[in-house]
Amino acid sequence: MNAPLSLTHQLKSIMKSTSRIPWPGDEGDERWNQAWCEIKKVWASKWNERAFISCKKAKLDDEDICIAVLIQEIICADYASVIHTKN
Repeated sequence: MNAPLSLTHQLKSIMKSTSRIPWPGDEGDERWNQAWCEIKKVWASKWNERAFISCKKAKLDDEDICIAVLIQEIICADYASVIHTKN
């Protein structure tokens, strides 16, 4: 599955202007392909076994679930965490 051109252009624009994160494609096609592969893995996680069972328990339909992909710069840190909220 290839990234739609509209998505690629929008993502590149936002990464370069707003977040100032380097565009993976500037490092070559292989780097962009690697990034795109990881984005697809996050998107596909909507349908993994754990998500399926959790949704079934919560009585949620597939259409009720939206996936977001957070793209951020990796920095060296002493501590790191992720917080998930209901909202």
